[in-house]
Amino acid sequence: MSSEAQIEAADVQSMIPSLENVPYPASTKQAAGVVGGQPTDVMVVSFQDRILVTITQNGRLAQWLHVPMESPDPAADFQTLTSNQEDALLPRPEFNATPLLGGRSGDWEVVGQLYACQIATAIAAKSPEEKRLLIVGLGLETPDIDRDIYLGIVDLVLQCL
Repeated sequence: MSSEAQIEAADVQSMIPSLENVPYPASTKQAAGVVGGQPTDVMVVSFQDRILVTITQNGRLAQWLHVPMESPDPAADFQTLTSNQEDALLPRPEFNATPLLGGRSGDWEVVGQLYACQIATAIAAKSPEEKRLLIVGLGLETPDIDRDIYLGIVDLVLQCL
């Protein structure tokens, strides 16, 4: 290899950023626990244009939904909740979860919509300016809407936000 070619190769190498110094483009947070007797894992991956939340029990995913975080009505009043109101956190009516994949009829659809809208509400309460699309993957063992199970799953998600 000629000295000119070696110099050109070195110049090209200096233009390529070192992958060691580049932050990974998506931050990831995870939480795990036993909810309703089922091992439950939650993972939140924050991409530049989307937020992905997966909630699995026994390592499976069966239903995918998405929730636009931008309000269709720009005049909608987005109030943040104070810490003493967190226990009374209810899904905001302006959020609408749309099934993408899976999603069975009846109770499964209702549970999926409830969790997806609840997660969107929690994200909006924490970051009112958030506009990224929320994608939620669910793999729950049963479609039960037991209060303790619901609060246990929401608590795991809140640990990751």
